[in-house]
Amino acid sequence: MSVQPIIGFCGVSFMAVEGFRIVKSEQGIHELQGVLDIHHVDKLMEFLEEASKGAQDIRISLSHLTYIDISALQALISFKNSPSVSISLRISSLSPEVEEILSISGLRTALLA
Repeated sequence: MSVQPIIGFCGVSFMAVEGFRIVKSEQGIHELQGVLDIHHVDKLMEFLEEASKGAQDIRISLSHLTYIDISALQALISFKNSPSVSISLRISSLSPEVEEILSISGLRTALLA
């Protein structure tokens, strides 16, 4: 893994470890880890579609993300609000980096409401 600077919203820069993965905790919460950007949105959507089969809700944590870009936020919000999705997407926690990006982007309510 290499560390590279990423320029975020409004020129705010973040240092992030490349790579993205999803790990299921013992409590059944899916932890999104690493950098979630446009390069990983397909993996995220495949996970959400698969996890929604036969489930009433999907619990995810964003507390281990070091960066999330607008394409990934749009994917999460679109999935959450899709009329074809009959499950609940519950987000349990956020990393400080994600908190800042949601604050700057104005998407906090759209994602967490």
